[in-house]
Amino acid sequence: MALLLHAYPILQLSELSYTFITVGGLEYRCSFITYAEYFKDQPHNMVSKFYTFNLDLVNKDFKSKGVNKRIVYTFITIVGNFLNSKITAVVYSCDNSVNREAAWERKFLSWFTYTNPSIHPTK
Repeated sequence: MALLLHAYPILQLSELSYTFITVGGLEYRCSFITYAEYFKDQPHNMVSKFYTFNLDLVNKDFKSKGVNKRIVYTFITIVGNFLNSKITAVVYSCDNSVNREAAWERKFLSWFTYTNPSIHPTK
């Protein structure tokens, strides 16, 4: 099913930052942030391979309903391209400053299930 979808056009803003806009006008910013600054006492060659991934809705006042599978495919494309470029590992951490971590968990689990229907993730 996912193979029939195409990613939205992706604009690379920097080595670690990307943006895309949906057909409905939602703009998302995707960025990778190294964990090296959090683990200064660890060897740089190890921690430099760990990143957190942020997916932020830029125009937060914009309302969208339903599931847009192209966002899923675009997200997968960005992470896949990033991993293929040079990175050994990605760590995703959900921003809990806005109390939306449960909603993001449901969203990512639904995306995972959509793209891997034979695998059922467990907590």
